[in-house]
Amino acid sequence: MRVTHLDIDPRHTAALADAGLSTTVDLLLLSTPEIARRASLSLTAARAAKVAAAATEFPRGAITAQELLASREHHTARLTTGCPALDASLQGGILGRGITEVVGESAAAKTQFCLQLAVTVQLPLSAGGLAGAAVYICTEDAFPNKRMAQLSEASRARWPELGSARPSDRVYVEHSGTVAGLLSLLTHKVPVMLKQGVRLVVIDSIAALFRGEYGRDDSIARADDLFKICQVLKGLSDEWHTPVICVNQVSDLVGSGDAPRLVIPALGLAWSDMVNTRLFLQKARGDKRRTLSVVLASHLPPTQVGFEVTANGVHGQVDEAHTNP
Repeated sequence: MRVTHLDIDPRHTAALADAGLSTTVDLLLLSTPEIARRASLSLTAARAAKVAAAATEFPRGAITAQELLASREHHTARLTTGCPALDASLQGGILGRGITEVVGESAAAKTQFCLQLAVTVQLPLSAGGLAGAAVYICTEDAFPNKRMAQLSEASRARWPELGSARPSDRVYVEHSGTVAGLLSLLTHKVPVMLKQGVRLVVIDSIAALFRGEYGRDDSIARADDLFKICQVLKGLSDEWHTPVICVNQVSDLVGSGDAPRLVIPALGLAWSDMVNTRLFLQKARGDKRRTLSVVLASHLPPTQVGFEVTANGVHGQVDEAHTNP
């Protein structure tokens, strides 16, 4: 629930939202002094906000573990990737709650994968979609309008369930070039869009902002801002049962001179500890084929599946899907 809905002083809810504490869950995860510090509130005001949040989240007191599990299973759908092979690897598709990280080197098809999700989210529930629109937030490059138009045209033949409407008409594009701008967008504008029917949030990419704004001596500030953004994203995802996709870049892992080149996701452990699912996309040198690997997910085994990108979108290769030992 949004803090703006709490029955407390409106000036306090505004201060909480401006500090990145936009949901009741955000308040419950922090101590009262920490809430007061972040939102520049008195301890009394912070305590009142936390009590109001607790009363809202737990109106009937404690619930059992089984009740909590049943509630989450009932409200957690899967978003199809639009490809049976990829869906099989993900046991149905992208989890409908939490942050899914799509990471890989340049030309690994990260954006292609996200653009296809922006189309499949519009499919009805019976076809694996979420019957909603998508908001696509660009942080480094211009939105690929021509590619989106190409996919939009092809998708109506590929998925007749979309009907005659153009899928590109339901992909809302936003741009943000700073961490503060992204946080403001997620706190103020995206909630309104979710209320109006958006059911997928894509950030392409999360790494671009943090790599550009912080130096080596800013690790604490960077981790704090990463935490704020992740808390807002998880709050929105949980409240609206909406998957969040964050594109990430890679960094070289420095080794000995003779060792083969290795890459790891950017942003370090501070970021890795906050994502729920990590999908690693790779492209073989001199080959059009790519692979999607599940490398982090509490609900999935480590798997790998081959895929390729065509004019019609992303297509998996069923015969190459396998589970890693």
